Amino acid sequence: MIRTPDAVVTVKRGTASVDVRRKDLVVEVRDYDVEGTNNAHPSYWIDENDVPCTRTYVNAPDSESIQELVGRHLERFADDLQYYTNLKTSVDLTDDVDLMHVVQIQGVDFYFYANGTGYDGWGRAMPSPGGNGS
Repeated sequence: MIRTPDAVVTVKRGTASVDVRRKDLVVEVRDYDVEGTNNAHPSYWIDENDVPCTRTYVNAPDSESIQELVGRHLERFADDLQYYTNLKTSVDLTDDVDLMHVVQIQGVDFYFYANGTGYDGWGRAMPSPGGNGS
């Protein structure tokens, strides 16, 4: 007997559609046709074989979006960090999968891709000229 699949990927004329059938499943979709794609785009990625592609994540329509899931985990991390270390933390989440979530720890911003692909770097506000706050 053939098992019912948890997800079905259909490719027609180079365009993929994904039907995720299990609520807790996230499917990674890679497209290796990147000609003309700007490598600064958040979904642009170099795979484990050093081949450029774009990658996106698809989950079931009634489940939490990938940016909500990543955001929830970052909020939990920031809460735990503040509780156990007494460092001041805050989290600024985006609803846009192409933007970044920001975790601020002691005035330093740490940037995480909302699409779940990882950490981008950090930044801190520049001091004002003269250092007098004006």
